[in-house]
Amino acid sequence: MLKKVWQNAFFQGSILITITTFLVSFLNYVFNLLIARGVTLETYGEYFSSLSYATLLTIPFGAFGTILIKKIGALDPEKRHEYAHSIEYWLYEKMLKLSPVILLAGAAIYFLLGESANLQSASILFILALTLFSLMQTFYSATFHGFQAFFLFGVLMVSGSLLKVLGGIAITLLRSELIFLYLVISLTALFQLIVGHFLIKHKSTKSRQQLRFPKLHTYFLRKEVLIPLITTLGFVGIANMDIILVKKFLSGSDAGLYSALTLLSKIIFFLAAPIASVGYIFFTGKEHKHKADLLLLTISGLISLFGLAAIVFYHLFSEFVIHFFFDQRYDSLQGILWLGGVYGLLYSLILLYSQYFMAKNSIISTFTFATLLLQMALLTFSHQSLTQVMTINVGVMTVLLAAYFLSFCYYFYQNRTTHESSTSQ
Repeated sequence: MLKKVWQNAFFQGSILITITTFLVSFLNYVFNLLIARGVTLETYGEYFSSLSYATLLTIPFGAFGTILIKKIGALDPEKRHEYAHSIEYWLYEKMLKLSPVILLAGAAIYFLLGESANLQSASILFILALTLFSLMQTFYSATFHGFQAFFLFGVLMVSGSLLKVLGGIAITLLRSELIFLYLVISLTALFQLIVGHFLIKHKSTKSRQQLRFPKLHTYFLRKEVLIPLITTLGFVGIANMDIILVKKFLSGSDAGLYSALTLLSKIIFFLAAPIASVGYIFFTGKEHKHKADLLLLTISGLISLFGLAAIVFYHLFSEFVIHFFFDQRYDSLQGILWLGGVYGLLYSLILLYSQYFMAKNSIISTFTFATLLLQMALLTFSHQSLTQVMTINVGVMTVLLAAYFLSFCYYFYQNRTTHESSTSQ
């Protein structure tokens, strides 16, 4: 029985994806810690704010990746490489044809960020470059998922992350300028694009298919695309908008300190996310539908226990934690480090509950977007200190989690009533 399960392609693929995701997340975390030690507080805040902007701009690409995986997976295995090669050619051709529009949009974004974001010109150019790189990275990642070439996907992602860590070590030891930091990340992304291109080209013939796609807006009008897109925008926005607004309203050193605080808070999320991701697989499976509620509560309990332990540890050993990960420049975070632990716990639980409702294709999952708007409004008017910013974040996430939990209780009551009614008949 175990041998049969181990030889199952879906099981093997899930294991490889989980390992790859964990390694990439871990290596990216190490890179960010290296940068925090190797650059000034102001540079660290500038860098993290730029990443936050790029992350928000690339959220719609997730929908593109989902559609691509579905299209490639629906083809016969022998036709998939030619189809992917055709899409790659089509994408680059479209980008070339639309280059005037892309340049115009880039100029508009450059102007808007230059006027409102309190960022250097190099940072804005980095955001634009990283956004374009991310589009093609999404294509290559989705393509390898569609091929079910999970090992190649792992090699591509992990090798790029390893290169970035080596660049982070070089920055720490040799050069700490912002330009050098952006150059390392951009070259890593470019490396992944080149490798991804040759991996697809290697197994493809020179012939290309004629492609026809429906209008893009027709995809985003579909409920199964729109709900995850809005939910993801809200969820990712909550984790990045505070960093953006701290950089805009407070000093450069405060932005660096706050970026470090959120990085420490996301240690909890980093360890809890794989558990939540496994839960999502079961939430969406029909055969596990009757166990979804119990599974949600079980995973919630596990994440909560781990999060509470982290909060207590952060409170009792704040000086040790800060000096272990950073250095004495970050000592002013000791008094609010426990709040970062609360932030990480709430964010992890919100991920779990949002995925539960997304699996049901329920509009309740989009509560994240309403919370993002509330967070933006409160932080725009109240941002006098890092403590105030973190308190507002904890407050809005508590409200969101409470809304999710009450909605879950309502679902649970409805399902139980329906079940009892059908049993009695």
